[in-house]
Amino acid sequence: MKYTELKIARVMCGLRQEDLANLIGRAQGNYAAKENGQVAFSLEEGLKIHKEINKVLISKGRPTLTMEDLFFRQ
Repeated sequence: MKYTELKIARVMCGLRQEDLANLIGRAQGNYAAKENGQVAFSLEEGLKIHKEINKVLISKGRPTLTMEDLFFRQ
């Protein structure tokens, strides 16, 4: 499954794939494969990404997103 909502949120937050790859301790290419649905995210990775995206959204005065918003909606 492609994570379209995650990609939209990442771009809206001004984050690069490399930024989130570093956050979860992976190479940018591995993160890209995850975001494109070729490799699954672990729960720990999803939680870290969710927290970081919401931190940025809050700092921009935007509403936060749920895990469901980011990882389970297409």
